Amino acid sequence: MRTNLLTFVGVVVLGAATLRAQTPADQPSVYIPPAPAASPTPYVPPPPPPPYGYGYNNNYNNSGVTLAGAITLPYAFNWKAAGVSAELGGLWDGRQFLGGEVSYYDGNAQRYFVFGRTGYIGSFKSSQELTTVDLAYKYFVPLWNLGPRNPVSFYIGASGGVGFVSYSDTGAGYGFANSNNNNGDFTAEFVAGLNLSISRNAVIRLGYRYVGVDDVSRFNQRVDIDSSVLEAGIGLRF
Repeated sequence: MRTNLLTFVGVVVLGAATLRAQTPADQPSVYIPPAPAASPTPYVPPPPPPPYGYGYNNNYNNSGVTLAGAITLPYAFNWKAAGVSAELGGLWDGRQFLGGEVSYYDGNAQRYFVFGRTGYIGSFKSSQELTTVDLAYKYFVPLWNLGPRNPVSFYIGASGGVGFVSYSDTGAGYGFANSNNNNGDFTAEFVAGLNLSISRNAVIRLGYRYVGVDDVSRFNQRVDIDSSVLEAGIGLRF
């Protein structure tokens, strides 16, 4: 009886083992990869900052021709005359300017002493007014680079045209012709200086110029007059 029970248990255990061996193994879990990441937005670099002023930068909106001008306040040492000068013309590639220029100088009255054969005769005062009308050229050279910006530039140039000179005096009483009229001839000017940027389209201008006028009628003779001039003003690009 006990043997039959043991035999039955052994058969049950063997059958269970055989059934487990024939049962397929648990299927592994299926791997689902994550969705691909979205393509990143391509990097677009920001535009370069605008250059300071004009006449400085070759690569940022300086191609072609733009309208430019300047107003300066000159002082002529030889004539002891203050004045005003205005220019307007085209600016090529931010470096070359060609345009018209008009300048006016109003000299202080100067006293002249008259001597004759018998010595001192007397004196009179004379004031000189000068107006020049020129065709002007300037070339700008950057001096200090700050990235795409050039806050300081050097300029050099020349101009030529006509000058009109008027003297207001009382010299006729001493035998001099009254020269209270406009006279003059060819005018030449040479300029050099610095532009200091204050914004994208504006600069402060500090410069020197030499002005010469030919064949001026002054005190019964024809003379050439000239002067060194210092000037300060503002330049604009429109």
